[in-house]
Amino acid sequence: MKDTPMIKTPQYILFMLDRSQSMSEETEVKSTKMEQAKHTIKNIVKLIVNSEDEECPPVFIQIFVFDDEIEEVIPKIQITKENMGEIADKINSIKPRNSTNIEKALEKTHELMNTTQEPINKEPIQKTEIFLTDGLPTVGDTNISRLIKKQLEKSITLTPAQKDNNHIYIGYGEDHNGNLLQSISLNKKNGYYYFVDKIENAGLIFGEIMHSLLYPALKNINIKVENGEIYDYKTNGWTTNLYIPSILSETEKTYHIRSNNPYDVKTDITAINAVTTEDYK
Repeated sequence: MKDTPMIKTPQYILFMLDRSQSMSEETEVKSTKMEQAKHTIKNIVKLIVNSEDEECPPVFIQIFVFDDEIEEVIPKIQITKENMGEIADKINSIKPRNSTNIEKALEKTHELMNTTQEPINKEPIQKTEIFLTDGLPTVGDTNISRLIKKQLEKSITLTPAQKDNNHIYIGYGEDHNGNLLQSISLNKKNGYYYFVDKIENAGLIFGEIMHSLLYPALKNINIKVENGEIYDYKTNGWTTNLYIPSILSETEKTYHIRSNNPYDVKTDITAINAVTTEDYK
């Protein structure tokens, strides 16, 4: 991909942060899971505010925390240099407590993400959820298979526009339930799963997240293969039709194809130009 400009689409980011007692556990580098999660959120806010591009689109955030209950910490607000300090103070005030009801948090997130929001300057808002947890449910439905199945059933009933929302799941600590978070992300059209084991790695994640939201070059990419199969990196399997949520500005991607007759392989690639919204083929 060549260098492409920052997109102008208004952004809404919903943070759902696990503040249960298990998030107070230290990792092997002497920082707690909670400290790593709060570090992620604060630095996403800082990256938005410190963007050197004066044409950065408006970015709104809303922050909820959950344990065995759900609480709104920061109502929907547009991030600015003037309110960055206040947002950071509220994030710093979050303390671990009580048990973990992931079922309730997932249901609330689903409700919020699929609530209609008014366009800004006549432009529809790009919506992203960032779910931060160690993925260890202790109350509510604690059966991992059932939780995954419930999320899949909810995904099936969404409208095409709702399916274009971004869903990012970040697991903290080596003991986090990666099976739950990765499985839920795979059930989403634009689902992503990350793992943080130490605070230094959180920096890599929040940078990649913001770059993916503001600098996509292509979106909704489909690669259809005839007389062969293409490797699906998400499912670790082979398929004839690969969907890719986005490819970013100034990146290079390699996709692997196998065939018994390689000279007969044909590929059909379709996508949407993220900047102009024109179809690409």
